Parts: sequence; structure tokens; C-alpha cells
Amino acid sequence: MDVNRYTTSPVSQSVIESVPGTSQSTINVSHVENQPTYDLSSFYIPMSTPIAFDNFDFNDLSYANMWAGGWREDMAALRQALKEKHENKTYRHANVGTYRQAKHYPAGNSIDHRPAKWILTGNNRLAHGTNAAVVLYSVINCNLQIVPVIKQLKLLGMEHPYIKTLSEGNYYKLCKGVRASLLSSICSFRDAQELAKAAAQNNETFFSSMPVVAFGDGIEAGRLYQNVDNQIATKRLNIRGLACRNTQEKNILLQCLKEIYDTTKNERIKEIRVCTFDVLDNTILKTDSLRRPDLAYVLASSDTIETLSHPTLNLTHIENNQANLLADYHIAKDTPISFESYDFNNDAVLLRFPPGHIRDEIETIRQGLIRQFADGNFPYKTVGEYLSHVRTPQPGTINYRPAIFDPHAENNVAHGTNLDVVTHSIINCGLQLVPGIMQQLLLGKQHEYTSKTNPELAYLLSLAVRATKLRCTSSHFHDAEEFARKAAQETTNLLSSMPVVVIGDGIDQRNMYANLDNEFAFARVNIWLLALKDETDKRIVMDWFRAVRETLGIEAINQLMFCTFDDIDNCHWENGYPVRPNLAALMAKSHTIT
Repeated sequence: MDVNRYTTSPVSQSVIESVPGTSQSTINVSHVENQPTYDLSSFYIPMSTPIAFDNFDFNDLSYANMWAGGWREDMAALRQALKEKHENKTYRHANVGTYRQAKHYPAGNSIDHRPAKWILTGNNRLAHGTNAAVVLYSVINCNLQIVPVIKQLKLLGMEHPYIKTLSEGNYYKLCKGVRASLLSSICSFRDAQELAKAAAQNNETFFSSMPVVAFGDGIEAGRLYQNVDNQIATKRLNIRGLACRNTQEKNILLQCLKEIYDTTKNERIKEIRVCTFDVLDNTILKTDSLRRPDLAYVLASSDTIETLSHPTLNLTHIENNQANLLADYHIAKDTPISFESYDFNNDAVLLRFPPGHIRDEIETIRQGLIRQFADGNFPYKTVGEYLSHVRTPQPGTINYRPAIFDPHAENNVAHGTNLDVVTHSIINCGLQLVPGIMQQLLLGKQHEYTSKTNPELAYLLSLAVRATKLRCTSSHFHDAEEFARKAAQETTNLLSSMPVVVIGDGIDQRNMYANLDNEFAFARVNIWLLALKDETDKRIVMDWFRAVRETLGIEAINQLMFCTFDDIDNCHWENGYPVRPNLAALMAKSHTIT
């Protein structure tokens, strides 16, 4: 068997060019529909594939050219051990299936186990140059790990041929370890990129000719020998991220990963982030506090199989398309204020409530909206006209945002939304979440998702923002997180597909009528903390609002605090017991952009 086995469907240049990059703020449906598909069947190794060492080279003597005698002796010893174990001998497991079964592959207590998380701040930061074919074999058959030659023979029934060609005398060392670069203060991605390009040379098949850098954490690192400064041999390399030569090849690899996920339902494939070599090159200047390549920046500049079909903001978009992204949030003074799309006469929603005071109160709200906004009753016809009559917010009014946030206040709340809504709120609404009618007055439109979850509350949510009060031990963030995820499904631009939980103080509380625990309605919610899905989203959003602040001069953005969904969930627990959300501790743990 050969790593250069071809997939049954050739990939033409026209197909490559048909995979678009997403650089605009507004999503073009051609970016997410009619993606080309690839026949990846040949990358799935049958369990009946035999394991044999018949074609293994036990007589490679390239190590004899090593200038240090100790290295030559060590390599000779490795060669001799392999000869004694495998040469002219039948391997005890006849095929891949019996080997996997006997080893319970991948066993949770072995080096084949892939930890759930990668700690970017540690020293286990490695990069490996390879090609796309190796990546596909590894994702499908090797537990999302790059594995050394001997393990390839056992899991794939073959070895990747370029490893020996590029071994520089280290072939027998690479039989037990994967060559990887240490991403330290004196080592960049450059060596891995060069190795990837070399691994893709002289290959006739498409995927084998596509250079890819895999990066992640290693397992049980050991040393290499000559001509490999700042490189090691690790027994496994857990694939956390991948980098391709250009955007077209990045999107092709993402599509392949998506097809593998659709077949295997391996949720960990969703965690792999894919970028381009340009992003890796940028880490020469973008470094962390220890002057190492900033891997948080790399991950935040990458895409996943989910963002392939559901594009969302990343650092690449911010760096390359900032002006167009911000243009979506410039509300012209002549933007019309229109209520033609409002159905104020729809009283059918009232029937969702039983007869009684709740139905009567919603009807009262509806009648008030009709009097003020229906039939051209509202006096101001453009956003500019309305704003010219709005006074500067004064303390005690609903539009006033205090100077500081009190984490112990009784009116602190959480609200689930998306980054598009939050950006409009920060730029155009005084760092406040505002209800549907106010969105119409300040933006000339209402956010699409506002009343979809509970359509019977459409009239109420025209005047109020729903939020969960964080006042007692039964208060938690689950509802807000769920609303955020639902809001991120309303994809209208790159920002709207990123879920955000806003934490702040609610103003002018009223009944919610929704029978949800701790759920209330507020005239406004002042924005103080933003919780994002994970650390990568947090990095993206912090850089986004840094760009907003520097471009538009909104200094109040400096007061915003950023954390993750895990952070807000954890602040609800203490010593294994639920407590009132500890917002003071959450603030101490959060970051600001200053």
C-alpha cells in the first residue's frame, strides 16, 4: 500500500478555484452552498489490511554520515533492535483490525489517548510539516494524531514514504517518533513549513501534493540528531490545528474534514482549526509574553468545519477587511424609521395566553404601540430626526449608563445574543441592549431573532429586553447560553454567527409572562461583561472591539470585561455546591482590552 493512493474522484483546478474565501462582512450564500465533495473512501483503512514488515528497510545506513560517533552508535542500536524484533518475522497481529482490537485502540491510559484540551501557555507546543494525504489518514485512522513509522504500519498497513526521504539520517529514530519543531522564542513555524513543502514534492496525486503544517501538543518527547536544531521526536503529535498554503487549499481541507465528520460523527474534528501559511508567517512579529509564536492568535485567525458552512468572524477578517466590517455599523442620519413591517393588529398571539390579567396586560401593550407607532403616528421619519430630539442621558433615566458596575447589585442580569447585536449596541446604543422599538429608532431595523423564541411576547419585547436575574443560588447561565446559541443561528453577517452572553445591570424591570425561572423584562441592559464560547472566540472579540475603539474613539469600550462560557458557569459553583453567581470573582478573572 502507498500513501499516494489516489481518491477515486480527481480534483481539477476548476474545482479548486470554485471554493471561495469569505472576506466580506455580509455572507454570500455561494460561500456556504454547493461545496464540492471529494471521494475520501481510499483513506479509510479496511480492518482486513495486513500488517507486515516485508517492505520495511532494515538496511538504511544514511546515519553513517553523521559526524558524531555517539549519534551513529545510537542509530545503529535502534536499527539493530528493529531488525531483531521484526526482520523476517510474522507480526503477531495479522491485520489492522486484530491489532486495534487487541490494543483496545485508542486506549485511554496509553500514549494513543488524545487529551481534551491543549494548554497554550505551557511548553508543549509543536509543529510538524507534512501533506494533506497524511493528515486525512491520521484524522480517520489514527485518533487525530500524527504517528511515527512503526505505528503507521500497524494502523495503516503502510508507511508514509517521504519520512525516510527527508529523515537526514534520522530514519530509525523516526520509526518511533514524529519529527516536530519546538515553537519557542528561538524557533518559528518556518522549519515545519519547509518540511511540509518538501513532503508535498514529487507526488502525482492531489492530496499528497498539498503541503500542510500540523500543530499541537506532543507525547513523550525525545531528541533528534544532526541537522535538526530546535526539533525533537515525539511519540505522537495531537492535531489541534492545520495550516495550508492558501485559502483555496484551506477550504478544500476543511471540506474534507467536514465529510469525515459527517461519516464518523467524531466531535473532536469540530475542534480542529485551519488557517493559511500567511497566518503562521505573521507569528514572527505576533508573539506571546515569552516571545514565542502566539498560538492564540493563530487559532483565532483560523476556521473550523462549522465556520466553513456557517462563516463567522476571525482575526483574518478583522485584519484584512476591517473597513467593510465596520461599514455595517455606520447608521446614516437619513436611515428611514418605518413600522410598516410591524403587524400591530395581530391579536391572535394573545390567544396563547389564558384569559386573565396576563392577556389583558399584553393587549394594553399592543394598544399603546398602535397609538404611538401605527398609521404614521410616530413624528420622526429618519434616525437623524429622532436623534436630534434625544437629550443627553441623565442619572436616573433608562438611557443612562453608570460609571462603574456593581457586581453585588440585585438587578444584575444575563442575556444571550450574538456579536452583531452587541456591536450595534456598543456603537449605536450607548453600550446598552435595547428592545425592538428602540432598535428601530436607533438602527432603522429590528434584530431578526428578537421575538422568534417566544412569538407570543413580540409586543412585550418591542418595549423590553428579556434577561435572567443573577440574584440567588438558583440563578444560572444555561438559558442565556442557549439563547445566545440560537441567536447565532440567525446568520446575516460574519458577526451574527458568534454567540455572546451579556452580563450587566437591568434597568426598569417588568414582568416577563413567560414562566421561566428568574426571567424578567427590562427597558435596558447596560453591557459590562461579555462571555464568549471559548478562549479563541474571546481573543477574536477582544481584538474586534479593540479595532472598534481605535477606529471610532469609543473609550467606554475600555470598561468592558471579557470571559468565557466556562468562566460564567464556574462562578455559579463553590466547593461543589451552587451559589449565587460570584460576579466579583468573575470580574477579577476576566480581561479587558487595555
